[in-house]
Amino acid sequence: MSSVRNRKLRSRILYISMILALVLSIVPQALPGVDVPAAEAHNLQTRMVYMFFDPETQDWLDDRVATAAPGTPLLQDGDEVGLIIKVVPRDGTTTGVGGHIDFYVPNGMQVVDVGYVVPDGDGGFDRVGMKGQSPIAIGAGPIGAKTTAELIGLTDVYASPVSDLSSTAVNPATGLHLGTIAGLYGDTGIFYSTDPNTAYGSWQSLTGASTANGCGALAFNPSAIGPRITNNSGDVVVPCNAWDAGQLYAWGAKGTTYTGPGASSAPIVDYGDGRGNAPWGFASGVAGPQSGYAWAFDWFEWRASAQNAAAMRAAMDAAGSVGPWERIEYDGSRLSYDQPGLASTVIGYANRDASAVGRDLAANPLPVTDAAAGQTDLTSPKAIRWAVGQLTAFRPEYAWVKVMVTEDTSEIDDNTLCADFDLHAQTFGGDAGGTDNGKDHLWRYYEPTEVKMNMCVAVGKPATREFVRSGDIFQYPVKVYNLQNFTLTNVVVSDTLGGGLTFLSASPSQNSGPNPLVWNVGTLQPGQKFESLVTVRASSTGFLDNCVTVYSDQLPPQSSCDTTISGQYPFLVPTKTASVSSAAPGASVLYNVLVRNIGTGPTGNPVTVREFLPEGITYDPTFTPVVNVNGALVTASVNATNLSEPVFTIPAAIQADNRLTITFRATISPAAQPGSYCNTYSVTQNGVPITTGSLACVTVAGGQIGDT
Repeated sequence: MSSVRNRKLRSRILYISMILALVLSIVPQALPGVDVPAAEAHNLQTRMVYMFFDPETQDWLDDRVATAAPGTPLLQDGDEVGLIIKVVPRDGTTTGVGGHIDFYVPNGMQVVDVGYVVPDGDGGFDRVGMKGQSPIAIGAGPIGAKTTAELIGLTDVYASPVSDLSSTAVNPATGLHLGTIAGLYGDTGIFYSTDPNTAYGSWQSLTGASTANGCGALAFNPSAIGPRITNNSGDVVVPCNAWDAGQLYAWGAKGTTYTGPGASSAPIVDYGDGRGNAPWGFASGVAGPQSGYAWAFDWFEWRASAQNAAAMRAAMDAAGSVGPWERIEYDGSRLSYDQPGLASTVIGYANRDASAVGRDLAANPLPVTDAAAGQTDLTSPKAIRWAVGQLTAFRPEYAWVKVMVTEDTSEIDDNTLCADFDLHAQTFGGDAGGTDNGKDHLWRYYEPTEVKMNMCVAVGKPATREFVRSGDIFQYPVKVYNLQNFTLTNVVVSDTLGGGLTFLSASPSQNSGPNPLVWNVGTLQPGQKFESLVTVRASSTGFLDNCVTVYSDQLPPQSSCDTTISGQYPFLVPTKTASVSSAAPGASVLYNVLVRNIGTGPTGNPVTVREFLPEGITYDPTFTPVVNVNGALVTASVNATNLSEPVFTIPAAIQADNRLTITFRATISPAAQPGSYCNTYSVTQNGVPITTGSLACVTVAGGQIGDT
């Protein structure tokens, strides 16, 4: 496993799949001062926090500042820039079933690499495998299967191009939806889209509005311009792209200010109540040719149609309704794999391994997003989308993307071109997790938030620690780079410390303050930067928010924030390895489970680990598992009633800065077919299960990928 700042040395290593998980060790109400979810919440909201250079990029930018000739632009043609995008799930339930993070690719840049990352504890980040989905109803769920009369007669068979599943989307005789909740959320990994309707601001372009004030939920960005859509949960949003808007209209709209073609104040397809399940294969946030739920309602075809029953069926035909999101090959990824038409409310999972599915960026790079095409071509990437699976309150999520600059930035010599060099990112989630009574499809709760970063003057202040305890001292390295070929004058940096933060010092010292801290920088020439190290003390628990804004004569105010979590919280990082990478049918395999707690507090007691062994591999109860917690051997109880899903109960909490290890043995069936057999497991304490993506893959006699 590699750090992003050093990953050039290890970029070809098979990264060990990980999951970063934060779970509450005690009920939130027992933590004084913690910002806890409201009792009436029905889902877990995600909020964008920041997008800023990764540590490796900051290092070479700082070197260039120190060595380049005065007046030389810091950002140059051919530079590869790494970006960290941080999201914090907050305000709602303890878990969320489906988290998504977007990076919108600007003109003149090429995406060269992507990753899902976690903090390494030393100011950097480790690239890890994608984690898994939340447990959720494996069938239609508690709401029950829905019916759309207009889909009677939709007899198309939807055959997944990446699995052996196929089904009609509905019962052709009744219009009964055959999708499942777990199947809808089952596709996890990293995706890209070349569809112009997924470009940033494509909703505003379609409707004739301005992108000047951004997009997203009005609760977080009340100045967003553009036609509004109210989701079925009552949240008002200005979508950031037209494809999302179309899916919201199809499955989860409740009202709208848009009056053009295709507008609707009720879900077009799921008009009964806009919740529950959807037709099989539809309503995924990453619908596309390498997804199990591959199809999307073609709202753009619907807009130009007679908008009757025949048109609805045509907008959902099997051949022409495949979504735009294509997979990037990435460790840990999972593919939706459910039982079409299942009416069950049982909580579980519905996916299989997809870590070797998708585009290999090393062998088949993405093309440059062409500035001349203006985001309207059909071949260059418009957006990267991370489907990160389960969200957990108080647990940050991090996406990483590396882009290469392909435009001559020395030509950017005035502020009029800087608007074209904004980088945009957004996040949104779905319903609550299954353990928090989640039961609805994604679009009922679609409520995006966004951040942007300007590549003329880049500003950031990621904290040196992600989690602290009340009383801890930590720092904010404030940085402002003048990246382009013109001078910034009357530069003022203003840093507002949020509640729960006590100012201790700044180096260099501020001109006024302490809240806000103000530095009168004056002039920043091309190739120059401003930085100050701000030291604070955490004086309360909960979310500690801190924002910095840069003012100048040439550019509108540019802001960046960070959110640090304060309290006694565990921060679990589960991994798993196998003793062999390949084995013959009938052989034994030792599995080694490792769960690190890199947080500030202990987990609850007990901790349980539930294995989900792939079909053809079973737990061996004749081997006594070896269990170590906090450096001491303990005896765990094992429920092996189901040899495919043994459950280990650990009679001890995992302390902060400590770990749990379990070594157990499993047996490969003598009749196992050739293939790659990948494992997942969940760690559960105090009722909160955290599930991994694909781990510890073992090849049996070579051949095709197969996994339950």
